[in-house]
Amino acid sequence: MTPNSSARIAIIGAGPGGLTLARILQTRHIPVTVFEREKHPDERPQGGSLDLHPEGGQWALHLAGLDEPFQRIARYEDQGMRRLSKEGKVLFEIKPDEGSQNRPEVDRTALRAMLLNSLTPGVVRWGHEVRSVRQGGDGTYEIQFAHGTTEVFDLVIGADGAWSRVRPLLSSATPTYTGVTFLEFGLDDVDQQHPAVAQLVGHGGMFAPAANKGLMAQRNGHGHIRVYACLRIPLGWEKATGFTPEQPQMAREWLLNQFADYDESLLALIRECNDQFAVRPLFMLPVGHRWPFHPGVTLLGDAAHLMSPFSGQGVNLAMRDAAELACAMSECKSLEEAVMTYEKAMFARAEIAARGAEEGLRKAIAPDGADHLPPVFQDQKPAALSAPSRTRREAFADDLILRVDEQGNGRPLLILHGAAGPQSVSGLAEGLAEQAHVFVPTHPGFEGEPRPEWFNSVDDLAFTYLDLLDRLDLHDVVVIGCSFGGWIAAELAVRSTTRLGGLILIDAAGIKVDKLPQPMMRPHTANQAEAARGWPANLEALRAYVGPSGLWNPKLRRRLRRVNVPVLCLWGEHDTFVPPDYGRAYAQSLPNARFELIPQAGHHPQREQPERVLTQVRTFLNSVAVPSAPMKR
Repeated sequence: MTPNSSARIAIIGAGPGGLTLARILQTRHIPVTVFEREKHPDERPQGGSLDLHPEGGQWALHLAGLDEPFQRIARYEDQGMRRLSKEGKVLFEIKPDEGSQNRPEVDRTALRAMLLNSLTPGVVRWGHEVRSVRQGGDGTYEIQFAHGTTEVFDLVIGADGAWSRVRPLLSSATPTYTGVTFLEFGLDDVDQQHPAVAQLVGHGGMFAPAANKGLMAQRNGHGHIRVYACLRIPLGWEKATGFTPEQPQMAREWLLNQFADYDESLLALIRECNDQFAVRPLFMLPVGHRWPFHPGVTLLGDAAHLMSPFSGQGVNLAMRDAAELACAMSECKSLEEAVMTYEKAMFARAEIAARGAEEGLRKAIAPDGADHLPPVFQDQKPAALSAPSRTRREAFADDLILRVDEQGNGRPLLILHGAAGPQSVSGLAEGLAEQAHVFVPTHPGFEGEPRPEWFNSVDDLAFTYLDLLDRLDLHDVVVIGCSFGGWIAAELAVRSTTRLGGLILIDAAGIKVDKLPQPMMRPHTANQAEAARGWPANLEALRAYVGPSGLWNPKLRRRLRRVNVPVLCLWGEHDTFVPPDYGRAYAQSLPNARFELIPQAGHHPQREQPERVLTQVRTFLNSVAVPSAPMKR
């Protein structure tokens, strides 16, 4: 039993966030009640397909004990992305087997059904529309329902979406219109009935933008394609134009007129669609939406940080919120401490995502929209636009074979990734490959790479990477370590700097700082695609390396004085996992170190503010030793 097991806890809203929270709390023996205004689970459509990220939905489902059920509904084959011009020309394509393979699609209806089936019967109470929530004199909260009943709880969690009835207790903020509306429609049995459309969309998502508009399509399950006609248009346009979704033929004609400059292959999405249309104006809360701590009430998901879908983060953020809040409620001594801990991390994480969503919407549906890419395409550049890469495998023992990806030419850089896997540093590697020879090893046990049972410590990793530098006969190497990889980089440097020309630590774990909370083994990644096929697999490898002591070595900080090369300590301003004070402590303990903050970034600034990080890294590289001798082949 936890200290919070006896509290009366209400979750308002049975969406993915609310249900995920209920499920994780149920596994930790903390009882909750979920109130949902819908009368039954099938009252209304739940929307289309979404991709679950390793650091978001997948991690939350792992904590919920639902890895296997999720694999049964996940569609790994539909992760492709295709960018078209309005003339129907494929500008580039990322096929499913070329993408990250770690953000599978899942239908919202299937996800909700899986979560509902995992809950004890009676936890969700249907037909309970919340009319109001008010605080009582004893610190409890009274929930009044539309059918006239009331109930009292110690903690009320608003997971009730954009127009939350719980939010007014905490904030006066209300959603504002973004200026963009989606008109949703679809095609059924596409492979048999609409083969040309099926081929056009491919296996995954398709986006064809033009000036202030775009056509977006996505594969759903059961042969369905969902289409969104995206228009920058003022509120009230339906009344002004006479548009009504209840008249499908008129709706088609109106849309065909709006997209008259598009190729016929794209217009087939409209001509051949079914008769079900929906108008979905996009709203958002202010970027950086926050509220003062208020005991007994909090928010998650859209209720806390509504943003446009151009971040690709909505459901993943909601499920991540749920997982973080559940962890805090089961680990903290009081509900008050749990809510404060959760909100501090959530605010920083949500602000970064919301800023990206705002920018993504502005660029994707813009006067020159054809010249921009929405974030979903920016996250994974086509191979033709990336620096050529090569993969080598180096054997250090019969059962220890190290995968090393390399690209570019010039001064050698060794980049060590964190718990999110090598693609958490892929953008950094590509950016630096323009001027350097970049090596990115995959830690054994990550990304499906084999790890011998005896290979089970950070020391093993540090010595192996020193051996790698020796084997390749590299000199003046700059080692860059991110998060867990930063710890490895620091351990490598205190053992030997013979082949090093510099060291860059980016939000590095590894040291203990008095009076600061120690990082815990949870995913802390940005909104881009991550390399691991799922956080659970990486977590297993991470646990093998760090053991029971956690993400730090009590002796490392004292040993840092041995590092005799220049060091750059680069930290995200809003990192709540390894806060900036850890970076300052690293810099103070190293003889020749400089500390720099990256604004508007969290634990992965190389993904959240890539240009700022690249600028800092390039400046540092230019300031340290000469390029190396040629590599031994």
